[in-house]
Amino acid sequence: MKKLYALLFAFGMLLSVGVQAQNGFVVSVTIPDDIEEFPNQEVLIPVYVDFSNAEAPGVGSVELTISFDESVLTNFHGIENEAWMEGGWQWGIPEDGKIKMNAENFQQATTLNGRLLNLRFTYAGGESALTFEGKNDPGESEVGLAGESSPLKNGAANPVSTDFQDGFISESTAPVPVSDWALFL
Repeated sequence: MKKLYALLFAFGMLLSVGVQAQNGFVVSVTIPDDIEEFPNQEVLIPVYVDFSNAEAPGVGSVELTISFDESVLTNFHGIENEAWMEGGWQWGIPEDGKIKMNAENFQQATTLNGRLLNLRFTYAGGESALTFEGKNDPGESEVGLAGESSPLKNGAANPVSTDFQDGFISESTAPVPVSDWALFL
């Protein structure tokens, strides 16, 4: 009988490990891959998250490095529609075609599932990938659980396995709305 229990226990452990390996990511950060806009317009690039599976108390830090074609997305105007953050995001452009941003909020960890923020650019026209650099690498793109130490100084103190999904923007093929037609007198 002991052998049967031992066999069932071992089988249960293997099944548990198999389920964890199949669903390797705990949280996700996504930029849509089907953004279409008209040229020479200000555009909002949404960044969505699903932190609902994060361990308690939830996510306490996010660091993102996103690369893009600077001839397509010009004039970065900032970050808006900030969810979760009281103090706001810190951001900079370390080189052309790249934006780096981070935020920490240990006072109010989150299990947000939805829009985290919008990136505001001028869209000049054309196509550009929006790529997360250094996925799950300290100092690049990573997510950390809330904790007592400041995780973004040298990488997340409590890093979370994150599924980063890159985005894409292209010119809209929809007809121009009548309200945008130029009138000639």
